[in-house]
Amino acid sequence: MIFMKKIEQWGRSCIAFGSRYKWLIIIALSSLMVVFGVFYGVVYGRLWLKFPDKIKAGIALNRLGSSSYNYPICHEACFYERQLYKQIIAGNLNKVKISDQVKRLILAEDNNLVFRLELLDVLSSQPIPDYLNEYLVSGEESKVQEKIKELFVVESISAVELMNRFLVSSSPEDQIDILNLLQKKSDSTLADFYLGIIINNPDLKIKNGALAALSNLLPSETYVTDDFLSEIKDLIFASGTDKYLRKEIILLLGEYLPVQENIVTEILTAAYLDETAVDKFSRLFVVDILNRSSANNYTPPEISTSEWQEYRDHNSLWGND
Repeated sequence: MIFMKKIEQWGRSCIAFGSRYKWLIIIALSSLMVVFGVFYGVVYGRLWLKFPDKIKAGIALNRLGSSSYNYPICHEACFYERQLYKQIIAGNLNKVKISDQVKRLILAEDNNLVFRLELLDVLSSQPIPDYLNEYLVSGEESKVQEKIKELFVVESISAVELMNRFLVSSSPEDQIDILNLLQKKSDSTLADFYLGIIINNPDLKIKNGALAALSNLLPSETYVTDDFLSEIKDLIFASGTDKYLRKEIILLLGEYLPVQENIVTEILTAAYLDETAVDKFSRLFVVDILNRSSANNYTPPEISTSEWQEYRDHNSLWGND
């Protein structure tokens, strides 16, 4: 009986406290929900992509490590996530803290091997660092040494051999790695090969890899022919072309102005005028190229701030869609 009275008194006290501090409780609960939402967005979602570059790169480094430890065998979804992490880390290697972390993690012999190999991919777009040259001589892990040779010592592998490796491979990850190696060759005889990949391969990441290799070629009339530009035009106007890929193709087309000015200008002008087939973001870049290359003054399409934000937040080429 006494126990029941105490429970009743406690209940009344709670009700009285709730009535007296109602708004304080509501604010506290709301704050907790906001904190939980932010925490969930950072840990499990993509809110971290909005952070400053240095913080974002640190998170990408940690996530790449976690993925390498937890998923030594990486399938499609995991592969695209890792590509995003590596892209962010590579874009911040000019920051001493990030580059030092990458160096330390690669050279640590007791570190996870998959993680070390993934970090070597991050460095592949740059000249080989001195510490990797030293590792080729004195390093302990043969697989790390083999990866360094594959990524940086590419002179011994012919472009034809790499192209054949691409054609027989069924792994998107391997195919993108091969395209990265081919990009360093800057072999203009492969221009049609790259364009064929962009046209026919269904994988958007592989298309982007081929486009990057094609963009690395010095524009020349040798391969920038009428037929070549006709295929570029078809890609721009095709309804199935991803809008982010279309924008990159238009930027590439602008590089061909010095060698095929009349045809390129004709294609760009047609793209500007066709509001149905060509999205307004791509047309904005068309306007920029046309206005910079001549005395024309084309009016850019109107794009709101929210539309720009939506466009940036869902770039399918970088996996944040």
